[in-house]
Amino acid sequence: MFTLAKASIRHHRGGFAGVFVAVFLCAALITAMGVLIESGLRGGIAPQRFQGADVVVGAQQSHPVVEDMDAPFSERVLLPADAVAQIAAVPGVDDAVGTVEIPLATADGESLSAAGWESAALAPYALSSGDAPLRDKDVAVDESFGAEPGSRLVLSHGGVPAEYTVTGIVSPGVSPEAGTEAGPAGPAVFLSSEGAAALWPHGDAVATVGVVAGPDVRPEQLSADIESRVAGVVGYTGDRRGDVENLGGSAARSMLLLFSGSLAGVALMTAVFVTAGTLSLSILGRRREFAMLRAVGAGPNQTLGLVVREVLLVSGAAAVLGAAPGFLLAGFLGSQFAAAGVIPEGFRLAFSPLPALAAVIISIAAAVGASLVAARSTVRTAPTTALRESVTEKTQLGRGRVITGLVLLGSGLVAALVPVALPGTAGLAAAASSILLLVIGAGVLGPWLVAAVLKLLQPLVRRSTSASLILAEANATAFPRRLASGIIPLALAIALGSVQFFMPTTVAAEADRQSRDGVVAGYLVS
Repeated sequence: MFTLAKASIRHHRGGFAGVFVAVFLCAALITAMGVLIESGLRGGIAPQRFQGADVVVGAQQSHPVVEDMDAPFSERVLLPADAVAQIAAVPGVDDAVGTVEIPLATADGESLSAAGWESAALAPYALSSGDAPLRDKDVAVDESFGAEPGSRLVLSHGGVPAEYTVTGIVSPGVSPEAGTEAGPAGPAVFLSSEGAAALWPHGDAVATVGVVAGPDVRPEQLSADIESRVAGVVGYTGDRRGDVENLGGSAARSMLLLFSGSLAGVALMTAVFVTAGTLSLSILGRRREFAMLRAVGAGPNQTLGLVVREVLLVSGAAAVLGAAPGFLLAGFLGSQFAAAGVIPEGFRLAFSPLPALAAVIISIAAAVGASLVAARSTVRTAPTTALRESVTEKTQLGRGRVITGLVLLGSGLVAALVPVALPGTAGLAAAASSILLLVIGAGVLGPWLVAAVLKLLQPLVRRSTSASLILAEANATAFPRRLASGIIPLALAIALGSVQFFMPTTVAAEADRQSRDGVVAGYLVS
C-alpha cells in the first residue's frame, strides 16, 4: 500500500503540494508557540546581582487568584527588619545578607541601581584596586565608569545631584556555581552601609535577602527549610533567582503564557481548517479515480487506507521539515515581544526538542484526521454514484450536519451579543468565544453557504455577455463542494486573524472612551 501511495503522490504532486505547504506552516507555527509556552514555564532572566547567592529570599510578589494565574505585583514587596536574623538562624545557612535597591542616575542621565557594599559579595564582585566604601559619600564602581580611586563622581538621587568619592574599583569575580566569570547586567555601583541607609526610605526593611548555603547543603532543600521556618517569604534557587532580582521576568512569563497559549490555539485551528480544506479539494478532484478503484474491487477501507498513507507520507515529511524553522520563528517572536514591552530585554527563551516533537505529532495527527473526515464519504460512496458525482456534485448536506451548523452559528451570534446585556470581563470572554463558534459553524455549512451565495448571484451573472464569467458560474454551481473547500479555509483564516488583530484595539479604544467619559470635573490637574 505504501508503494501505491508513493506512486499516487508522484502522479498527484500538484494536489499534495498544498497539503505539504499547509502542514509545513502548521508545524512551524506550533513549534514557535511551543517554545514560547515552554519559555513561560522555564524561561526568564538569568540572575546577575545574585549569582553568588545559593538562595535568594523575597516576599510574596503576587496575589493568589482562585482557578487562574496569580496576579504579579509590579512593585517590590519588602521584607521586615527581623527577616534577615530569622533567615540567618535557619540550619544550613552560612551567611544571610539583606539587600536594598537605591535608584540613582549619572550626570548623563543614565539610570542605574546601587546597593550597599555588603551585598557586593552576592554578585560576586571583588575589589581590583582601592578600598571599600566606608563613609556617607564613598562609592565603589566597576570599570565601565572609567574612574580611578580618589576621583570624583556625580550621582543623582531623586533628581538631587551629589558628589561622591570613588574609593575602589570592583570587577566580577568567579561564579561559584558555574566556575566562570560572572557577567553583570549593567554598571555596578556600591555605596557604604551608611550611605545606602541614608538614601533607603524604608528604614530597617530590606528588599531581598541573599543566602549562602553551608557545605554540602542543597539550595533547594535550604529554600524549603527557610519557607517553612520564616513566615511570609519565598525562596528562589537556580535561574528562578532572576525572578526576584528583576520583577519584570515573573510577570513576563505569565503574560507570555497567556499570549502564546492564545496564539497557539488560533494557529492550530487555522492550520487544521486550511489542511482539511486543501485535502478535501484534492480528494474531491480525484473522485473518478476512487470510483474506478472501487469498480475494480477495492474495498472502502482499502481506498481510505491509501488516502491515509498518502497523507501520512506527505505530512510526515512536511512536519519534520517545518519544525526546524519554528525555532527561528520563536526567536523572532521573542525579539518582537521584547521590542513591544511584553517581555523585558534579556528575557531568555527556553529551547528544547519537546516543542518540535509536539508540533510533528500534532501536525501529522491533524492532517491524518482531516484526511479521514474529507475522504470518508467519498471512498464509501457506491462506484456508480461516485462516477456520476465526479461530473456534477449535489449541494444537499446531511440533516445532522445542517442542524449542527445552524446551532453553532446561532450560538455564536448569541455569544457575540452577550456584552450588550452583561458588561465587564464575563461579557468580553463570551464575545471572544463567539468567533470560534461562528468559524466552526461556517466550516460545517461551507458548501451550503457557497451554493446559497451562487444562487443569489446567478440572475446578475447570467445577464453578463462575458463567456468566461458565465462558464465560471456554471462550473462553480456544478461543483459547490470543491469551491467551498477552497474558499472556506481562507475565509476562516482571515476571520481568526482579524479577531486577533482588531479585538485588542477595539477594547483599548472603548476603555479610552469610557475613561474620558468618567472624568466629569471641569479641570484636571496633574
